[in-house]
Amino acid sequence: MTIKQSNWAKGIEVTATSDCSSEVLCERFTFTVTDNLTSADIIELGVLPAGSTVADAILYTGNLGAGVTITSGIMSGMVGDKDAGRTCGAELFSAVANNAIVRPSTSSAFTIAPVNADRSLGVKVSGNVTAANQVVALSVFYKQ
Repeated sequence: MTIKQSNWAKGIEVTATSDCSSEVLCERFTFTVTDNLTSADIIELGVLPAGSTVADAILYTGNLGAGVTITSGIMSGMVGDKDAGRTCGAELFSAVANNAIVRPSTSSAFTIAPVNADRSLGVKVSGNVTAANQVVALSVFYKQ
């Protein structure tokens, strides 16, 4: 299992934060697959800022290959840490089909409690991805 990182996970892009309580913001995190991914690889795609909860989300997966599914949620560990022992939850999406656009269908996406630290939003693949130049995008609507 390998952890790939988007520009947000690397700190190249910065996730917007609110200056008003309960203001809803949206950030679109993207990652272009340029190398093969193996089953159980995780893409550290975005950052949920400290004190934030999810109000909505939209996941887009490009044509990653036959039989590939995507699970997305909060990752363990610190933002930007490439430790292969990190895990990816399924609070936002579970086993989403390849080449899809979806919104959350379970309450777990909307019951993520705020904490006093930034958290990574990850995407875990199930199946081997050999398709190059395909995009995985996660638009997250969140409030502080």
